[in-house]
Amino acid sequence: MDKIDVSDKFDFISPYPDVYYEYDDNTGYCGRYTIVFYGIKATSGFMKLVSIVFPMILIACINTLNVGNEFKEIAKNHMEDNCQKGVDPTGYLQVTSALALAAIFIL
Repeated sequence: MDKIDVSDKFDFISPYPDVYYEYDDNTGYCGRYTIVFYGIKATSGFMKLVSIVFPMILIACINTLNVGNEFKEIAKNHMEDNCQKGVDPTGYLQVTSALALAAIFIL
């Protein structure tokens, strides 16, 4: 029975199956029917965790690098006594969010 039942490899979308009756033209009645369960391939909990945590770690690392570069620019401008305003950090957030979204689609 275990060779026939492979439902443990799938997560059911709905517990209610679709039932289709097959009409036989020769006999004039519905002698056969088909039961269809819709499901998706089950993934491990580790893969779900990686797909959630990895993009967050990626955003944190890239933002840390961007902040470090920004501090370096501010220190360089301060040493030159040319205190210019730094780059708007919302641009960094948009870029890192796009990279994290790409990482999610790849996973």
